[in-house]
Amino acid sequence: MIRVVMVLLLLMSFLFGAITTAPIATAQSDTLCFDETGHCISGSIRQYWERNGGLRVFGFPKSATQQELVEGRMLTVQWFERDRLEIQPNGDISAGRLGVRMLELLNAPWQFGGNEPAAKNCITFAQTGYRICDAFAKFWQKNGGLGRFGYPITGAFPTVINGQTVTVQYFERRRFELHGGNTVMLGLLGNEIQTLKQQAPPVVYATPATATQPIISRNGQLAIGDKPFEVRGVNYIYTTGEDPVICHAIQFGADGRCPWNMTNINADLDRFKAHGVNTLRVFLNYYVFGGSIPVYTAKGKGAALVHFEEFVAAANARGIYVLPVLLAKFPQNKFGAANYAHFINVHINPLVSSFVGHPGILAWDLFNEPDIGSPIDLRCWDWDNADYPGCFPLAEERQYFIATIAQAVAAADPTHLRTVSLAFAKSHAKPSNTRLRIADMVDFFSFHYYDDSPYDSGRYKAHWYYGQGFPSDLYRSISEIQALGLGKPIVVTEIGFVTDGADATHTPAQLARDLQAARDLSRSMGASGMMIWPFQSSFDSMLGDLYPGR
Repeated sequence: MIRVVMVLLLLMSFLFGAITTAPIATAQSDTLCFDETGHCISGSIRQYWERNGGLRVFGFPKSATQQELVEGRMLTVQWFERDRLEIQPNGDISAGRLGVRMLELLNAPWQFGGNEPAAKNCITFAQTGYRICDAFAKFWQKNGGLGRFGYPITGAFPTVINGQTVTVQYFERRRFELHGGNTVMLGLLGNEIQTLKQQAPPVVYATPATATQPIISRNGQLAIGDKPFEVRGVNYIYTTGEDPVICHAIQFGADGRCPWNMTNINADLDRFKAHGVNTLRVFLNYYVFGGSIPVYTAKGKGAALVHFEEFVAAANARGIYVLPVLLAKFPQNKFGAANYAHFINVHINPLVSSFVGHPGILAWDLFNEPDIGSPIDLRCWDWDNADYPGCFPLAEERQYFIATIAQAVAAADPTHLRTVSLAFAKSHAKPSNTRLRIADMVDFFSFHYYDDSPYDSGRYKAHWYYGQGFPSDLYRSISEIQALGLGKPIVVTEIGFVTDGADATHTPAQLARDLQAARDLSRSMGASGMMIWPFQSSFDSMLGDLYPGR
């Protein structure tokens, strides 16, 4: 299964070899430092290192302890030549799954082995379909077995390391190497993975500086032409300088208490550009755009449409796209088919058709959080609530509603992508027995992530994600969408953490830490970016250095 790509190992691997250099211990506390690498080990990691083979098994430390995102969890880790030791949330120490990671970096991820038949001196594993035999089997059994090395994820095969042909076999956590005299040694996966990560060319994102270009879906990512486009966004729900209590949403001049002020908006746009923001998500109120005030009047364009066009042009001039949310504030008791024709005629058609082919519209967000039914029935806070049968018909009605919007928008504007920002990632394919799926109606997936705060949804709090907290629940959310196998881009269109008031969950430093962790997780999983929900009153304090560069 492993192809010629394994030859890459030759340039980076070192023989296990006999190590004669002794570590030099410091006189203070329980710290043990090594001149060879300039790093130290202490505490529970040192205890684990010494108890389980020390230098011979793990090699020298190659980093200090540090926080890293490991398979959706933020853990304290320390890298060694042959391993990565991880401190689990309960304080236990475990070895990283470096065998799996190494194959991923070599573009040869492990596949099920097809249940190799049992054989003498071999141990067969139905879990992965591989067996280990002879010297490898003996070493595996005598040196920690499943807990230390994990399951085999390849068969044994020859490769060249430092000019010598050796037999190797990958396990979840390690690589076994058979050297002269039937000696089993452990590969230097810690070194090799760090080297591959440093050598990997960075992703070059399309970043229009002064003019926007059409966004497409390409190879599971948003893209401009042949380059991936990463959404680095903010939900623009208020303008700096306005009273957030009175002007709690941008109404594009329809609310006399909040006059249209392009001076302040331009200042905000300049600030966004300086922070590397390339997308703004805005809400188009159904009543402002057609529901009560016509999009077009007998004299031509209505004031709200004129102001929205002005806003889009100003954003685009700074290389910032706009992601409009349709039907904001739409009455949630009007989802029935009897209302379809009206909202399409007064809102969808005149508004959406005004931007056909416009390069500054990233996509149309068809509706915000249709999967939260709490305005109609609190028991359907999560429409997949199996405890209450009334949630299913509510969900199904809304899915037909979204399907109708999707068709109407595609007809009015076939040039732009469509999405639906769901409260929960899982709602793209839930409820499981529905006849329609949101997943099949959109060109890219979008969902929101707030962990368990700042909302208090009573006994439905358990429905907020999966109960493991950030970032594990965000990792699982993206994973569940990817598991649908539809190959569409993914964007987290709302993510945020509260730093002010009684609902505060984060300090400013923790906000910066977790937004950066969310950004890095999104990138590592191949998602197409995220958009911050501004719980903070200052865009500068919220954004920091989150977006510029990579």
